[in-house]
Amino acid sequence: IHPVLRQYAQEKLNNEPDVLRATRDRHAAFYVAFLEEYEAIDETSAADVLVDIAIEVENCRTAWQWSVRHNRMQWARRAFPVLGIYYRLHGPFQEGSRVILAAVEELEQRARGRQIEDDDQQQFLCDLFALLAELYNRQAAYTDAVDAALRTINLSTDQQEVGACVKGHLAAAQGYRYQGDYEKAQCHAEQALRLASEHEMKTAFADSLMVLGTVRLYESKYDSANEALTEALSIYRELGSDQNQSRVLNVLGNLCLYQGDYSGAQHYYVQAHQRFQRVGDRQGQAQVLNNLGAVHFHLGSFHEALDSYHQALNIEQETGGMHGISLLYSNLSLLYQQLNDYEAGLRYGQSAELIAQELGARDNQAFALLCIGHARVGQQQWLEAKQAYRHAARLRTALGQDNQALEPQAGLIRVAIAEDVDDS
Repeated sequence: IHPVLRQYAQEKLNNEPDVLRATRDRHAAFYVAFLEEYEAIDETSAADVLVDIAIEVENCRTAWQWSVRHNRMQWARRAFPVLGIYYRLHGPFQEGSRVILAAVEELEQRARGRQIEDDDQQQFLCDLFALLAELYNRQAAYTDAVDAALRTINLSTDQQEVGACVKGHLAAAQGYRYQGDYEKAQCHAEQALRLASEHEMKTAFADSLMVLGTVRLYESKYDSANEALTEALSIYRELGSDQNQSRVLNVLGNLCLYQGDYSGAQHYYVQAHQRFQRVGDRQGQAQVLNNLGAVHFHLGSFHEALDSYHQALNIEQETGGMHGISLLYSNLSLLYQQLNDYEAGLRYGQSAELIAQELGARDNQAFALLCIGHARVGQQQWLEAKQAYRHAARLRTALGQDNQALEPQAGLIRVAIAEDVDDS
């Protein structure tokens, strides 16, 4: 509809409140039904479905907001599963979290006004908080993600909603992992694993193994990480879940990459990318493209690496994935240094470090500082290089990443040798 016609129609409706309400109700009912048509999304066609929803997302969002605001909770619950999948896979994550948070605040205010507990509403709040935690993690708002995850755990425990409780523990584990608190991350992942095992929740059990394996990977516990991830992949294959297989394949690729097995990493990443494309998971695609860029970089294929990085960066910027943007800036820093453009390398490294610091993502920050140190060495700025390397080494040590602390320590040795040569 042309904006002028829309404005005219809105003004006419505003003068007739009863007609406005009836019109809004019909609009909401229509788009709730539209979303319901996609409830049983086939993973092989999920990407096409998400594109269809994207065309109508403004109407879908308006229908959802009207349903929540005017207590059409049956409509809101019916629309929630597909709307949640859309924002989780397609983004933008900031928009999704704003929409869900507004619904949470509306329901909580309504509950306080009645001064009574509505079990159905409390159960719905569990699901809303679980999605909110995941969206916050995807946009790298880790403190908010952990807060929402803990609310999920508390509410779902009261309501005996085991599925939501598992999701809350997993979201908390992810948030703490990104912040570098691996002890808390492992604790929550193990809690999720225990609950999923006790209640024979096969998918949730595999999800818990994947998160636990990822935490162990970041702790440099490669053997136990591989064990957990391989078991998760076996379960996902048995269940026939492309989306979940893609996630664990990506992490298995990281496991190979961290150990210098670039052909193994590439093998896993290519499989993950194909599946992420099929299910329409845009952040998953960006993560794999970033990782494939890293493989190309280590193999000396710098132009292929640059192409992969820029494809990934476009997606992360569109979806609002700040964690991924920080990683990509660090990778671009290293790439430009290999091309002898140390000024661009320093600029990307500093941007990456600034974002990581704002996010509280200490692992990312340590990587960015390493890149800055390398760029300073390339510019023969020894003092600044030492400062960056020392800061990176302190962060790695604080995170318990002794293996990765060796890189900035080697950088310090390199600087010391270069200074001795200059003095002589």
